[in-house]
Amino acid sequence: MKNRLAIFDMDGTLFDTVEANYEAYKNAVMEVIGSCSIGLEEFKNKCFGKNYKYFLREIFNVNEALIEDIHDLKCLRYMKYAKKYVKENTFLFYVINEIKEKYYIALLTTASAKNTYEILKAYNKTEIFDLILTSDDVENLKPDSEGILRAMNYFDVDACKTIFFDDSEDCVNMARDLGIDSYKIIAGR
Repeated sequence: MKNRLAIFDMDGTLFDTVEANYEAYKNAVMEVIGSCSIGLEEFKNKCFGKNYKYFLREIFNVNEALIEDIHDLKCLRYMKYAKKYVKENTFLFYVINEIKEKYYIALLTTASAKNTYEILKAYNKTEIFDLILTSDDVENLKPDSEGILRAMNYFDVDACKTIFFDDSEDCVNMARDLGIDSYKIIAGR
């Protein structure tokens, strides 16, 4: 019987998606505003793992309508780049397989539901999760604690029986502040 919870981030944790995201956003930004001055390293440092509404406004100084146009184009073209650049973190999927009899397995990501399910389907990983929470499912994105608390409430599991894996220091610290054993993943960076 399951009585514990393991929560995993997707981008940068279960999958190295930074290059796919960069190429898809670069392509969309170039089409919508005509140029893209950000390189891969700057994208990794300033954008990756953050919600598009924040970094597109900050970096490209575009209005709300253009932000949505860029994001819509990025989503349409994402899988083209994902097929070429995304790498699976096989070790963490091995860990999931080893603990799934005792742990509920949850995915908590700032990615859109569309992109999340496309990646999971492409890698045949959708069914391993007992719960999937995307940016479409929460009001406050990580590093806010809303998603973690919703997952814990969903399974009625306390912090002392929860573990959390993410590539963001802020997210790991937030989970630790809740009393959750948390692990920072450094993969593909």
